[in-house]
Amino acid sequence: MADNKFEKILEHVGESGAIEYGIIRGIGATVFIKTGVGADIRNDKSKYVILAERLNKKYGCSVICASNPQQIKNQAEIDESAIDTLVRDYGLDYPELFFGNSNGGIRGLELAVGGVRFKRMVIVNMPLMINMFKTKAMIRELSEVDIMAFYGDGDPSLPYVPFFKDKFDNMRLTVCPGADHNFLGMIDDFIGLADGLFIDTKEN
Repeated sequence: MADNKFEKILEHVGESGAIEYGIIRGIGATVFIKTGVGADIRNDKSKYVILAERLNKKYGCSVICASNPQQIKNQAEIDESAIDTLVRDYGLDYPELFFGNSNGGIRGLELAVGGVRFKRMVIVNMPLMINMFKTKAMIRELSEVDIMAFYGDGDPSLPYVPFFKDKFDNMRLTVCPGADHNFLGMIDDFIGLADGLFIDTKEN
């Protein structure tokens, strides 16, 4: 596999449009990544490709990386169908690990509430101000899922963090000094947050 490339890129089409999925096959666990809204899985300075490759090389896992088209409002049904297809057609383990950036974090909660069996989720700069009560309800419903949420101290959701921090037994929330919403200039820090999927961080 060439550097900064997914092994395969496929589209899964629903009634409201298509979502793109990049795949890197490994052995064992599968991580499902959901980009921020409107982000292309190959562009955005290739950070999602770099993230996927690093997870694969460091932990040997398979990775499915899904785009997040702005015009498709209800993506959970398409993502869940795509997961079933990719697991079947490419011999992947069903994904129990999730990494979501920005709106991708919301999409991940929706997927998990809808029945995708994530055991651990890392969510970065998920918007808290859009529908705070719905977000809280989803987190409560996912009481058996280990959720790690990270926020840059320059993220617009920071004022809402006190309404979430230490409010849920299943979610640990950490503020990252110096980071804005896009972790501008901190790509290594952003990618390193995904280590929480494989490393027990409960004491940190």
